[in-house]
Amino acid sequence: MAAPTQFTPEALLDGTAVPNAAAAAYTAPSGGSDRGVIISALRVVNIAGAPVALTIWVVPSGGSRTDANTIEKTFSAPQDGLDGAFLKGVVLRPGDAVHWLAGAATSLSGRIDGVKMET
Repeated sequence: MAAPTQFTPEALLDGTAVPNAAAAAYTAPSGGSDRGVIISALRVVNIAGAPVALTIWVVPSGGSRTDANTIEKTFSAPQDGLDGAFLKGVVLRPGDAVHWLAGAATSLSGRIDGVKMET
């Protein structure tokens, strides 16, 4: 795989509700010139009136969620509008994905910022 020569900062996912069923939030592109993504931050804001559990995984391409790829496991997002930044500096290879899960529906909102790497 050729080394990346283009680095493009952007919002990878913006203002999305974190679901209460585990799901992929973002998958790194895997086209011909794609070389992965460097995560700047995954930000989560609690918009509920009570603490809410949050779980985050970084799942390798073709893999599945396991305890081995759990980044945060049932982190308690406080009710004060927490803007927690997670995954800073994590590199996703083409096809790798960030998955997430909220302990309650419509309680957490998330955004992922990063730098796309291409040749």
